[in-house]
Amino acid sequence: MKLPELQEAILGPDDLTRFCAELSERASHLNLRFKDSVRGQFSSIESLAALNTLLIERRIWGAQIDYQVDGERWLDTLLVKAEGIQLVRMRK
Repeated sequence: MKLPELQEAILGPDDLTRFCAELSERASHLNLRFKDSVRGQFSSIESLAALNTLLIERRIWGAQIDYQVDGERWLDTLLVKAEGIQLVRMRK
């Protein structure tokens, strides 16, 4: 079984804000959801700006963004860590 290749990075607040702005400009078919705790249920959220604020303020545990750019599907997972926001990206 071949698993998808992953890309990882740690984002600071400014990096996260740029990341959300770029996705807002380039991505289509956005599906945003977040968890407020490790064991919590996923909840939907309407905008990347709102998600950005929740992550920077560390009011949620993590989020997933499912989207399309240039005809390709992607899934980004964002997790709040002590050193910043961990981004894990995979092509779907």
